[in-house]
Amino acid sequence: MSVWFLRLFIFTVSFVAGLCAVPPLWSQNPSSSQDCPCPPSQPSPHPSQPDFSNAANKWQLAAANLESQVDTVNPTPREQRDAFWKVPLGTYRDEKKAAEAAGGAMFTSPGAYLADGPEFSAVKGATWVIATFEDFHVYAIGRDYELLYTEMNFRVEQVFKEPEGLSLSSGALVDAAIPGGSIGSPNGKVFTSRIEPQQRGSQPAHKYLLQLLYEPHGGFFMANARWDISSGKVESDSPVEAYRIAHGRTSIVGMSVPDLVNYLPKALPDEPDE
Repeated sequence: MSVWFLRLFIFTVSFVAGLCAVPPLWSQNPSSSQDCPCPPSQPSPHPSQPDFSNAANKWQLAAANLESQVDTVNPTPREQRDAFWKVPLGTYRDEKKAAEAAGGAMFTSPGAYLADGPEFSAVKGATWVIATFEDFHVYAIGRDYELLYTEMNFRVEQVFKEPEGLSLSSGALVDAAIPGGSIGSPNGKVFTSRIEPQQRGSQPAHKYLLQLLYEPHGGFFMANARWDISSGKVESDSPVEAYRIAHGRTSIVGMSVPDLVNYLPKALPDEPDE
């Protein structure tokens, strides 16, 4: 497993000791309507039911149908991709089960990409493209459907930089993977893993400037950075970029797409030696 993947896939596990935990709010005696700060017509959402009404990743709730879904690759790279994901997904599942058995909780961090770093990070093997989120597929490792990962299918429009040995062209369809997903088994049961509402995130039919990191074992990518350009201008699409805007550290947000296309060749970093 490559070093960049480990950095990208870093997660933080938090255990809350059950013996000293405060009982959840919904398990305590309800207060009278006179004491409630919220009007009865607008109850607070139940903590165990995430609110996806305005989530950017609401599309992930649509369970992929295993019986009708057509794989984007042949069996050999699919087996390689399953093998790639099996260890990190299995580790997360096992630690999550252990946390729940102990009466605690577990959460994932957004990663270690620092907002104080350069706007365009120099990562060995990085590929920079403009592409449209065209479709997605969800895959299960094993028949228990506990280990799921999603591949977002991006249609490439323009390639700015790519590592030696990789040859993408306009019109190519590339797969960018993320952990988790929702899938319908042949018996009709729906299995869901690692889906939480996100204020920002990739959305179908949107066009992006992407920094993709290539994983040769299975021939797929992971998106390390993205900017939404669907409106014809560069828009913030991550907490990192929101931080940059607030601190005046962005050079491309608000830029028109033609200006962006002209700007990128001289602005993107050279590939580092390591």
